[in-house]
Amino acid sequence: MTRRTKVAGSDLGPDWNGQRCAAKAKSTGERCKSPAVLGKRVCRMHGGARGSGGPAGKRNGNFKHGQFTKEVIAARKLWKPAWRQVTQWQRDQELDRDTVLVKLPEREEIL
Repeated sequence: MTRRTKVAGSDLGPDWNGQRCAAKAKSTGERCKSPAVLGKRVCRMHGGARGSGGPAGKRNGNFKHGQFTKEVIAARKLWKPAWRQVTQWQRDQELDRDTVLVKLPEREEIL
């Protein structure tokens, strides 16, 4: 049987320059002092471990609306530039937002 001479994480003392966990305690407001998992912002105890978090999609449950589904977010990204052009045109014309109706060009359904 081999004996470990070093405890895992013992070289990550207070002077360690790596990224620390971004989680904060509600009661004290202090940040967690554990090292963040590679590629994540939090440590293994605060959700950085592999497989942590809920399942993706419908298996996660408790849906109240579809405002943040992947499909709606993708559609919003498509229409955002066109909507910015319309509002900029309204500002340039010094028109009230409620009185101007603009028909947007037809787009193919991408979803």
